[in-house]
Amino acid sequence: MLDEGAALFFAEMADVVPLKGAETVVNRQPMALTAEQLQRRAALRKEAFLAYMPLDLSLIPVIRPDDIVSFKREGVQGGVFKRLRLGEYAINMTLDIHGYRLNQARDAVLNFLLAAQDHGERCVMLIHGKGYHSQPFAGLVKSAVCHWLSQLEIVLAYHSAKTEQGGTGVLYVMLTKSEQLKLENKAANRKGMGWR
Repeated sequence: MLDEGAALFFAEMADVVPLKGAETVVNRQPMALTAEQLQRRAALRKEAFLAYMPLDLSLIPVIRPDDIVSFKREGVQGGVFKRLRLGEYAINMTLDIHGYRLNQARDAVLNFLLAAQDHGERCVMLIHGKGYHSQPFAGLVKSAVCHWLSQLEIVLAYHSAKTEQGGTGVLYVMLTKSEQLKLENKAANRKGMGWR
């Protein structure tokens, strides 16, 4: 037995029929971020990276001005690293920071790397100089830059440049792909496999 409320409900719904033919539509496109949200994300990203770039000299291993430096993350193939070491990758962006104070160099390096990655650059040149007369020790900026680069996840590898391009006062730096490039590669690979 139905109570009076349920009976009234079923009486009202007696002539209702389901809608036909319309497919369920789901919006799979992500909502675009506002300019303010993008700026906030960029500021948070930069702040997170700065935490890995100390200015405290006791945290920076000393590298002599004429030392050849080299760094490679796990997973970087030997052939790829060899091409970087030999300066065989195209370089479209260069930053010259020799003569900068340490805090200026840190900001310039981070801004440069983020801008290069956002522009889709995979290999850049960074001129830090040798710093023979740096204080409190020779090679100060070089030492700091090498330490910072090894701490940043967007840097896959670096190596001192060839002699004709500056030698131990210059680095070739290999960057990870930007998020946009990763998405484009994923879409291209999907099309190549016959997925639509």
